[in-house]
Amino acid sequence: DYFEDIDDTATSLLAADQDSNLYSLYYLGTEEIYDGEGGYLPSLTDAVYQEALEEALKNTDSLAAETELEIALRYEQGEWRIVTDRALLSALVGGEA
Repeated sequence: DYFEDIDDTATSLLAADQDSNLYSLYYLGTEEIYDGEGGYLPSLTDAVYQEALEEALKNTDSLAAETELEIALRYEQGEWRIVTDRALLSALVGGEA
């Protein structure tokens, strides 16, 4: 049944900004939401992902992270090389590594 997820999401859709793609989902017919195999239409998911990305980029302060770490170096074959350890990898990816 295509509407299994509608009951779970109706409240959040109605709470969404009326100009958003999420809000318009509530009013679309099944042929405008689902493809023939029961998956979401790519055009719809693209629009929702684009909206989510734009919203996330509005507040980039929440995407920043700071950490202090010591970087280990090793002198090898006449060059200084960075020793890649778990702390460095974690700092580079912004969290658990």
